[in-house]
Amino acid sequence: MQQIRTTSSFFSTENRVHVYSSLNEIRKAFPAIQKLNKLPDNNRDIFVYDDVQSGIAFEIADANGQKICTAIIVHIKGKKVSDIYIPTPA
Repeated sequence: MQQIRTTSSFFSTENRVHVYSSLNEIRKAFPAIQKLNKLPDNNRDIFVYDDVQSGIAFEIADANGQKICTAIIVHIKGKKVSDIYIPTPA
């Protein structure tokens, strides 16, 4: 298995980051995250932020001035999520 992606708000990391967490909350919990790329979406801007060493990435939607997590991707530590990531339609 290369990755696990969830859009469920019931999934939470050890430090309580979940879908619907703000980008600021995620940055506090994962200060090493880096913005990777924009995903295609007709309604809003969605960007992927990745913490390579921790093996976790976040899809962040920019809608109405708010940056909110819409999906969490757990992946192999030390490998960029973009090396294996397959975006799925919302």
